[in-house]
Amino acid sequence: MALRIRKEGRQWVQTLKVSTSNPLDRIEHNVVLGVGGNDAPQWDINLHDSHEAGKYLNKTFTKQQLHTLEFCFKTDIWRRKCIVNNRIGTVEFALDIGTISARHGAEFMISNVQELEIELKDGDSVAVLNHAKAFIKRFKAFIDTQSKAARGFLLARGLDFPPPTRAKPISLKSSVGSAEAKSQLLYSCLDQILSNQSILNTSPADYSEYLHQLRVGLRRLKVLLKYFSKQGIALNEESLNNFKIVFDALGQYRDSNYVSSVLNPILRSLEGPEIKLSSIENLPNPSHISQAILFQLLLVDVMLLEFASPDSQSVDIAGRIINQSSAPFKKLIFKLLGSTLCAL
Repeated sequence: MALRIRKEGRQWVQTLKVSTSNPLDRIEHNVVLGVGGNDAPQWDINLHDSHEAGKYLNKTFTKQQLHTLEFCFKTDIWRRKCIVNNRIGTVEFALDIGTISARHGAEFMISNVQELEIELKDGDSVAVLNHAKAFIKRFKAFIDTQSKAARGFLLARGLDFPPPTRAKPISLKSSVGSAEAKSQLLYSCLDQILSNQSILNTSPADYSEYLHQLRVGLRRLKVLLKYFSKQGIALNEESLNNFKIVFDALGQYRDSNYVSSVLNPILRSLEGPEIKLSSIENLPNPSHISQAILFQLLLVDVMLLEFASPDSQSVDIAGRIINQSSAPFKKLIFKLLGSTLCAL
């Protein structure tokens, strides 16, 4: 959750953002403050009370806590926007270049920003994913789910990266149908995969646990896809082949790192022989795998699975027709809750 005050043109706009179970979606409420000038005006939390985001804020924090809010970080961003319309939706492209700054103790920390945001303004969410695919293919772009707010909060705590994202418990008690249950399971896998690959894409020196949690997320997704395929929801052959290529390539790093940093020290302490594998120091940073076009396109294809519904006749991304009733799928979903999907 983040509260932002930003100058847009000559006016100041206050925005409240709340994260959702979908790692690519946020609840957002914008209010024009009607104030000009170069100095940021005082915020007013009550302006969001009637909106869904404001109700969530008031449920999470007490009035006393909200009255003690302080600025956490500042951004200085140059933004260039354009609107693209097509037959399935209206998409806004926003190129952001600038800095995020925050004070941590006596130290003033700065992080550079250079990113392209793609936001759905109206229509079908598939429009955003189609544009993302085009940019990946043409410009070798890669997906980053870290928001500027998240990066700002990290700077204020004196951190470069968040902790690796692990699998979170899944509850389907509030699900109203099999489509929603399917989405929750898919979001759970995507949250772990997208957040960890976003950090790997920055080429961190200490990447071991991010790589491990990315592979855990991919393994959970593999289990989920196995069950989805029984309901006619499936990736195409090219995407499945790319899945195997990426998983095997990341496994080479994980195996080498585990042997050199965990297993061999134990063997040496017991005066046993070391296991010889290709040294991880001889391998390039695994960001070249996570940034690869084939992996980024695979991620988009996985996101598209959300729109393959088991509740009614629909078409999956491989182009097959699906005929389902929701009852068998829900039974399968609850079976998944006791499987590897949630256990890893």
